[in-house]
Amino acid sequence: MEKVIINSSLHKDPELIRIAAGLFGKQSIVASIDVKKDMWGTQWVYTENGRKNMKMEPVEFARKVEDMGAGEILLNNIDADGTYSGL
Repeated sequence: MEKVIINSSLHKDPELIRIAAGLFGKQSIVASIDVKKDMWGTQWVYTENGRKNMKMEPVEFARKVEDMGAGEILLNNIDADGTYSGL
């Protein structure tokens, strides 16, 4: 196994990262974090296709998933999804 990207399950079952990292190694686990700005320009972590604000800042959440065992973090700016403009 090379890499596994975990996104929605980060919120539904955070223990999944610990289990997967224990089985396959941290280097194989990528935490994908969806980020979107609110109307005031503050970036927040979202889930459920950008419908649910998790009320957590991206850096705070990235540290959390790193502590859980994610070896890599993929930030996805859902405001610019599909525009090739990046984060």
